[in-house]
Amino acid sequence: MENLKKERSNAKRAFTRQINIVKQKLVECDRETIVLQKDDMVNDVKTAFQAFADAHEKYHVKLTDEQLDESDEYFEKEQCQYITLLEKIKALSQQSEVEAESC
Repeated sequence: MENLKKERSNAKRAFTRQINIVKQKLVECDRETIVLQKDDMVNDVKTAFQAFADAHEKYHVKLTDEQLDESDEYFEKEQCQYITLLEKIKALSQQSEVEAESC
């Protein structure tokens, strides 16, 4: 059980690191660069989130009923971060595409 928890922690750490890398790019890069790197950023975040989700599920199935609510909340918080970041990438890239079309 402790090994599964550690595996989940490591996966979450990698996911958080990937989120921070992408957030930094979104702040530092111009819109053209964001559009060019959008697919790579999305794939990197998706891969890291999937690894976290897989590790979480392995851990989650071993929990007692009393622990499940807290585990669900933990996962939902990370999932919310994931969805918010993907929406931000999508919005910025679409905004850039619209600006490019109007030139």
